[in-house]
Amino acid sequence: MKFESYTPDDIESQNQTLEQEFTKSLENITEVAITPENIDSFANDSLENLIALTDSVVEAYQNQVPHTQGGSELEDAAFSHFNIPSIDETIEHVTKIQESLNDIDTYIDNNFPLLNKDIMPPDEADIPSSGDTLLEHQNNTERPKLKTT
Repeated sequence: MKFESYTPDDIESQNQTLEQEFTKSLENITEVAITPENIDSFANDSLENLIALTDSVVEAYQNQVPHTQGGSELEDAAFSHFNIPSIDETIEHVTKIQESLNDIDTYIDNNFPLLNKDIMPPDEADIPSSGDTLLEHQNNTERPKLKTT
C-alpha cells in the first residue's frame, strides 16, 4: 500500500485554492440580484446555497484539522481556517429581505385585491357563462413585477 505524502506547501496551496473557491461561492450567493423571476424563491434559494456552502467548508476543514467542536463552533472554526467571513451576517441579511418581501406581499394583498384576478379572460373560449365571474390567472406575472418594484 502506497501512502501519498503532502508537504506543508501542498497543504497551503490546497487551502488557498479552497479559500478562493469558498469565497467565490459566497460572493455568488450574496450578489444575486432580485428579479421578478426569482423574487418568490430568492430567500429560500439563498439559504439553501448558504447551507450547502457551510457543509462544504466544514467537510474540507474536518478532512484537514483534528477537531472536538461541534455545531456553530465547528462552523466558525472552519470558516476562520479558510479565512472566509462568517455567514451569520449574510443569513441575517437574507432573513431581513424575506421579512420585507413578506411585508410587501401583505401590502399587495391588502391594497390590490384584484391583482391575481383577470377581469377579462385572455381567450374567448375562457369566458364564463355568467359573464361577471372573475377568473383566476394561472401565471400572473404582474404581482412579481409589482413586488420587485
